[in-house]
Amino acid sequence: MEYASVTVQLTIEDVVATSRFIAKGASWRTRVLLPGAAIGLCAVFFLLSAAAPPNASSFDSRLFWVVLTTFVLWLLMRFFAGRRLRSERYWKERSPGLFLPNTYRVLDEGLFVENGRGQLLTQWTAITRVAESGKYLHVMETSVRGHAIPKRCFSSPEAFTQFANQVRLQIEKHAAGSSAKA
Repeated sequence: MEYASVTVQLTIEDVVATSRFIAKGASWRTRVLLPGAAIGLCAVFFLLSAAAPPNASSFDSRLFWVVLTTFVLWLLMRFFAGRRLRSERYWKERSPGLFLPNTYRVLDEGLFVENGRGQLLTQWTAITRVAESGKYLHVMETSVRGHAIPKRCFSSPEAFTQFANQVRLQIEKHAAGSSAKA
């Protein structure tokens, strides 16, 4: 039985916003520890590679260059990573069906998605969380994979609320059913 449906046409702004939403949910290790370790390793490399004897003036000079080099590397990484995420061509090559019109249907079996390239049924037990941000309903399968459904695609705020409530209801219904079977 179909409970609700909506057709979604994503834009590059939607993809960038979703990438930012996913990055906010990334673990501490991914957001802080790995970049910090990379910067720290660069700093250690530059400190150890200096050939001058360790007196106060050469240490200050080396520290200045380490900080400056690290900052420049960080700026370059942010610039190129940001450009890559914003590149519509990059996303079209990576996920060709992303910018096609996608029709989402809330069924008893799961969240059904259909577009010109094919169909996908995500069972309710595979969905880990549902979150609303300012402009989107995020139906997440993992911490980094899911569906972003823009609110603008619904005919009214009530239609959006009905769709979101049906998704949550089906998840709760199947979560209770799977725990009863266990």
